[in-house]
Amino acid sequence: MGVLDEPVRGLVAPPCFNALSGLDRTRAWYGGLVPAPPIVRLLGVKIAHVGPGLAVYCMPAHDRMVGVNGQLEIWPLLGSALEGALMAAVGPGQVAKVLASSVNHFRPTRPGTGNLLARARVLNASSMFAYVEVMIEDSEGRQIAHGGGHAAIVALDPAPPPPPAPLEPIDAPTWATPDPWQRPAGASVPLSLWETTDGLDIITSMSTGALPVPLNTLLDAKLQDVSRGRATVTIPASEWFCVESRVLPVNIVATLANLAGWSCALTMHRAGETFAGLDVSVRFFCEVSADGRPLRAEARTATEGDGVVLSSATVYDADGATVATMSASGVRIDNVRRKRPRRRPAERLLCTILFTDIVDSTARAEALGDTGWHALLERHHAAARQEIAFCQGLEVKSTGDGMLVRFSSPARALECATRLRRSLAALGIAIRAGLHTGECEVMDDDIVGMAVHLAARIQAAAEPGEVLVSSTVKDLAAGAGHQFEARGKHQLKGVEEPWRLWAVS
Repeated sequence: MGVLDEPVRGLVAPPCFNALSGLDRTRAWYGGLVPAPPIVRLLGVKIAHVGPGLAVYCMPAHDRMVGVNGQLEIWPLLGSALEGALMAAVGPGQVAKVLASSVNHFRPTRPGTGNLLARARVLNASSMFAYVEVMIEDSEGRQIAHGGGHAAIVALDPAPPPPPAPLEPIDAPTWATPDPWQRPAGASVPLSLWETTDGLDIITSMSTGALPVPLNTLLDAKLQDVSRGRATVTIPASEWFCVESRVLPVNIVATLANLAGWSCALTMHRAGETFAGLDVSVRFFCEVSADGRPLRAEARTATEGDGVVLSSATVYDADGATVATMSASGVRIDNVRRKRPRRRPAERLLCTILFTDIVDSTARAEALGDTGWHALLERHHAAARQEIAFCQGLEVKSTGDGMLVRFSSPARALECATRLRRSLAALGIAIRAGLHTGECEVMDDDIVGMAVHLAARIQAAAEPGEVLVSSTVKDLAAGAGHQFEARGKHQLKGVEEPWRLWAVS
């Protein structure tokens, strides 16, 4: 059984919800006053911030969103932010219907840790039309794409009934299994295969199921009619894709068109080449009801001079009506022209390691529900990254409800830990932190070694709101102005001898 065959999780808000202003609707979702819609449960795309005519959405950079090109599919994120900003700009009883959307790509988007962010804002709006700009960043803050979209502002007919007042928080149901986006993605096509194999052979193997594509599995997308310069992709018009009504959002329609376009363009790929996408434009003509029937995208590709590849796709509903059209361009690059970043060899460095986590995170997550918990995490991460940058630390990774950070000096690490404790407490978030200084093996963006394990064990021994350090950190930070209180000897897991620990006053 595929993911979309499972009972739908999440709920579409009732019609009376549309009687609120768009900003109040978005804030109700953000604050957990209405259930998360099904697409959030499916893809993990969530609201991180909302204001008048602006919205920030995030999407975990997880393997489940890897498409046929080996990159993360960003249309669900872009489209969610686009429609979120539009919703935050309409009045009561109004909706914004997207007419056209586009995106320019700056760099490949690979899976990894952290979140992708889409920052959307309304640049121009009237009583009839609006235009939204969207900037997309990876988890390191690098801009990876820029997009936008035009929409028509439409009054609902008939007018929605008034909503209950006041709106009360809703207890979201729980399930025995993780949401689809949180499940293991399984294998995907190695990027090295594209260097040695003709693209038509790879796409054909994907269509037969011999080569897996995580995104296709998640969306129940079927590759069909594959030949050189041609491809068709279908998905069911599932309720899993719904957001604010039982109509498919434009981000799913655009995702289908983009899947077909990439599948088609990559049939032109030759071994020893790289295909880089440049831009995509999609126009939307009619809505698609979430009735479970197939939605089909037929794509064609032609090669022009200097390696430029032009693709087009048309999306049809189950009755044959044209839903959307897409045009895209890309370029084929000989791999000998590419400057590949060299993987740096591991080096041993003396680092101070800081581990943090949120106190009683499991209980808070259960009390807040998924939407409220994710909103709290976003506030935590934003505040923490601001303090880390101020103290010149390097975030190694997010641990879900905490951070792993390395510093070049114990003084900076201590300053960051105390600033974090203070700034997060102001947000109502209590943390515990642990620090240790020692030699670590640094490899690209990761860090390993006994010092890392010791910092984690010290953090686990800390009391709520406490910053706990090893004697090494205390001695090296002498004269930096910090006061310490003895916490005695502790038996750290995996370490034979007891360690003397100190709390930062």
